[in-house]
Parts: sequence; structure tokens; C-alpha cells
Amino acid sequence: MPHSDSLSSEKVIRPAYELNHPPVLLPASNVPQSTLCELDADNIIIESIKGAEDGQGYILRIYVAEGSATQCQLKINHQLTSIVQTNMLEDVESQYNVAANEIELKFTPFEIKTLKITPTN
Repeated sequence: MPHSDSLSSEKVIRPAYELNHPPVLLPASNVPQSTLCELDADNIIIESIKGAEDGQGYILRIYVAEGSATQCQLKINHQLTSIVQTNMLEDVESQYNVAANEIELKFTPFEIKTLKITPTN
């Protein structure tokens, strides 16, 4: 193998993902100047960030890259109105109580979550 460590997210999956899928930046207005969001677990990957289909806010698609249940904190680094979990069609399934722009997420192994974040205007 080309690496000496285990096949962990931190050592293999995340660096491979970053190498094979560089970020695509598109022009936008009203974009925060800081990091958009932060996760505190190495095995949770933000797959994509896109505008919401209804034009209100944006979508984060997040998944577990290893076969283990994981709990993590998602911190949004701007003012927001709400965070809701949706299905892949962006129909609302549940709403999170947001405290200090941070929520706790619980994942089952290999789970994908779709979150809709609505910033404060």
C-alpha cells in the first residue's frame, strides 16, 4: 500500500477526497468572509454545498466516511434563522434547535444527511 497508517478518514479518505475533488468556486453575493461551517469529527465529510432549490438559504450534504456511528457538532459561522433536515428533494423532515449557531448531529454508519441552512437576512 502507498501509506503506512490505517485506512482511517483522517489519514486516507479525507486526503484522497481533497486530492481527487478540488473545490469548485462560483461567483456569489452575500457570502460570509470566514469559514462557512465547521465539523468536529474527522470521519464526517461535507460532500457538497449548494443553493437551496427554493432560493432560501443553502444545502449541506454530509456523510459518514467510515462504518461507525458518529456524533459530532456542526458550527455555522454566520447568523442564521434555522437549520432543518430534509430529504434529497429538500422536503423538510425535521427541525433542529439552534443554540449559539451550533447543533449536534448523530449519524448511523455511512448515513447521508441533507441540511438546509437559512441565514439571517
